[in-house]
Amino acid sequence: MRAVRRIKMFTILFSLVGISFTSCISDDNNVEPNKPVKIGDVVGSYSGKAFTLQGKWMNEQNTIFKINDSLIVFDNLPVRELVGSVVKDARKTEEILNKMDKVKYDLAYTSVIDETGTALILTMNPKELKFTIPMDDNKQDVVAHITTKYKGVYVSNRYDMVKFEWVVDKLTVDGKEDKDFVEVKYFFPGSVKR
Repeated sequence: MRAVRRIKMFTILFSLVGISFTSCISDDNNVEPNKPVKIGDVVGSYSGKAFTLQGKWMNEQNTIFKINDSLIVFDNLPVRELVGSVVKDARKTEEILNKMDKVKYDLAYTSVIDETGTALILTMNPKELKFTIPMDDNKQDVVAHITTKYKGVYVSNRYDMVKFEWVVDKLTVDGKEDKDFVEVKYFFPGSVKR
């Protein structure tokens, strides 16, 4: 009797496992090849995650930006790490971020089609990011020096996606360089055209 019960349990368990793998096979996870692209294809509105890495701390934030013929335009760039580097107090940083105006930034770029014709390679030409931090009794002018080590890329397959990154390697507050500043890396690993 026990042997029959064990065989039934094994058969039921094996059937359940088999059904779960069968349903995964029919998922729409096919990798589609990249489609041919043209220079103007990158133009549009994008949304995705922006990751910022400072030292060993990483944050992520949803972000929206637009790309036109020569600029990547941010109407609300995340600057939590930059403000925190100036203020040096987590609670005050939150208060200041709530009082601050949106930080706008335009990142210039040029694009060329890669050898395969299925991707646009974006060469970034960053300028300094300038914004003001409202402190209790005054305002501090901040200038962030931005560099790029890698080129960005735009591809079109199931979704139209753009990937790029940059580094803030130097911070100036009211004309004086912050010697204690730890560089902040900005990653936009897969923003999708809306």
